[in-house]
Amino acid sequence: LDVVFASTGIVQGRVLRADGSPRSGVTGLTDGAQTSGAYSNAIGEFRYLVVPPGSYTLSANLPEGGVTVTAPVSVAAGETVTQDLVFPLLGGLEGTLTKANGLPFGSVQVRLTGSVTTRSAWSDWSTARYVFSEVPAGTYELSATDWRPANSLARVTLRRTVVIMAGSMT
Repeated sequence: LDVVFASTGIVQGRVLRADGSPRSGVTGLTDGAQTSGAYSNAIGEFRYLVVPPGSYTLSANLPEGGVTVTAPVSVAAGETVTQDLVFPLLGGLEGTLTKANGLPFGSVQVRLTGSVTTRSAWSDWSTARYVFSEVPAGTYELSATDWRPANSLARVTLRRTVVIMAGSMT
C-alpha cells in the first residue's frame, strides 16, 4: 500500500556557524503547540519531509545551551522551503591548571558559569588543559574544584571572573 502525503510541504536547510562551517546535531520546527525534531547531519543539513501547510518557527539550539537561532517559515502544500540557520559569532576559553609548584593539575572539574549557560569539563589528566568552545560572548565565573577523595577534607574551589569575546579563544 503506497501512501502519498500530497497536501504537505518540505522544510530543509543547513545549520551553520558564523564562519560558514556546518554545525551538526541541532534543529527543531514548531507551530507553537507541537515541536518536531530533526538533527542536522555532519554537513549541517536538515530536512522535514511531511510538514502540513502553515506558519512555523525553525530553530537551532546548541546542545551545550546558551544560544538559539530562529527563523519563521511558511509552508504551502507541495512546496519545498529552504531556510538556513546561522549561529552568531561565538567565543571560547582554554587554559591549563597548575599547582603552586608549577606542575600540571589534571583531572579537576572546571565550570564556566554565566547568565545564559553553564558548562562543565574536566582538565586533562596528563596535560591539565581544559577547553570550552562555542560559548556566547559575555562575563562568566570560571571555577576549578578538585573532587578526589584524598582532598575531601581540604577541598578547594578556585574562582575567577573571565570575559569571553565573540570570535576569540581566550
